[in-house]
Amino acid sequence: MQANMRILITLLLGLVLTACGFHLRGGGESGGLAFTQVKVEGEGVAAKNLRDYLANYKGVEQVKDGPSETVIRVLSEQYTKDVYTLNNSGRVAEYRLNYRLNFSATYKGEPVLEDATVTASRTLSWNENNILSKESEEATLVKDMQRDVLQLILRRVSASVSKAKQ
Repeated sequence: MQANMRILITLLLGLVLTACGFHLRGGGESGGLAFTQVKVEGEGVAAKNLRDYLANYKGVEQVKDGPSETVIRVLSEQYTKDVYTLNNSGRVAEYRLNYRLNFSATYKGEPVLEDATVTASRTLSWNENNILSKESEEATLVKDMQRDVLQLILRRVSASVSKAKQ
């Protein structure tokens, strides 16, 4: 009886969430981008990650060579790790991880974003006794920041292209 009640409550919650229009970020009708063709120019990790991300994006064709409706240029990327807080002994307790990416975008040859910047920051607590695990945590945080920045870029470019279409 209790298992049936749990199933019923789960189904009811699922129904309520779908009825209110809830969807995961990037899903649903509003998750599509305002452009259908894109070319990513630039070198480095950010440009490669953006190409890989767009390769799996439905409804968007990636142009490798030749002209494209939308062009995103990765101008530069920068990762810094700064001391954020110190403990009573004067040793590092936390680091601040910062990731900054500069880019520009054109739509049908006209600039829609020129020298735009997107940044992400995370705080990493530090423990000298667990250096290996903290380095692994840092790498995970950096990957998360890179993914978040890529999604921000696509949303900004999509919004700018929508505005240019009007």
